[in-house]
Amino acid sequence: MNRANAIPGRDSDSDVVAASYGLDPAGLHRTIELNGGAHREWISASRRVDATHEGWDSLVLQGREPKRVSTSPNFIIRYADLFSGCGGMSLGVEQAAHAVGGVAKSALAVDINRPVMDIYRQNIQCERAISGDITSTELPSFKETGRLDLLVGGPPCQGHSNLNNHTRRNDHRDALYFEMVQFALDYDVPVVVIENVPMVQRSKNSVVGKSWSVMKLGGYKLRSVSIDASLIGIPQTRKRHFLLASKYKMPPIRDFIEAFQTGERSVGWAIGDLLEADLSQRINVPANLAEVNRMRIKEMFEDDLYDMPMHLRPPSHQNGRYSYTSVYGRLRWDRP
Repeated sequence: MNRANAIPGRDSDSDVVAASYGLDPAGLHRTIELNGGAHREWISASRRVDATHEGWDSLVLQGREPKRVSTSPNFIIRYADLFSGCGGMSLGVEQAAHAVGGVAKSALAVDINRPVMDIYRQNIQCERAISGDITSTELPSFKETGRLDLLVGGPPCQGHSNLNNHTRRNDHRDALYFEMVQFALDYDVPVVVIENVPMVQRSKNSVVGKSWSVMKLGGYKLRSVSIDASLIGIPQTRKRHFLLASKYKMPPIRDFIEAFQTGERSVGWAIGDLLEADLSQRINVPANLAEVNRMRIKEMFEDDLYDMPMHLRPPSHQNGRYSYTSVYGRLRWDRP
């Protein structure tokens, strides 16, 4: 670990967490107070925005990149991301480090899905991004990876999800949760964050309880917390469970949630700007839908429907033969 000052949350006399915002001709400024220090960022704003958490997030969502007032980082952490997918957790780690004056560098990322890992490599600068089954792929040794300060990962959740009517609570992928624990112990990673659906706590294999016991024996302090994402600004009705393990002081998780808590944000808040999007930019071009789906959409809008009538659904979705009720549904503009 390379650091000029202590990593926030490692050891401190103060657990104060707070965020404040201000607007000036240069743009929107944010100050995060943490462990007695004040960390400042700013985003240029070409339009009028509120000096609030809402205004800040709307600019970030539209692709504006926060800039630090101080250019030299106070600390550098190296992290590994298992079951990394296209890099959502890695992006969060790097943005969080940036917000409190530091830099996070991806030392290792692993996922079984090769095309997804190609996306990861394009978006996250990573020392070693590996495509393969973590249970059979040879990973770099502790000596090769060097010291890791943080491990994050979201093992497959299908076996724990209530939407899975086939292998729920009895899915061979459930045991992949233990790969996170094994890696943490083998590589002596001091801080671990494991993400999953809330029902993971009722796993047939007791993956959370067993992981807790093993990591406690390994010298970790632990905390189990479920978070409603809609309360911290995510415009979805989505809840997630986190198992947090630290060999340092356990950070004040609830204080962080309270400091950045928001009201529910709607579909319109999240994608309303697309109504005026530049369609010459490929990312703004909608999918080329089949004619039958165009017909379904047209009829739902004409009749102001949000749940697709059974006669419009494909045969595989008729008579209740489907798990995801929102498939072939229409999002409500004013709700998450």
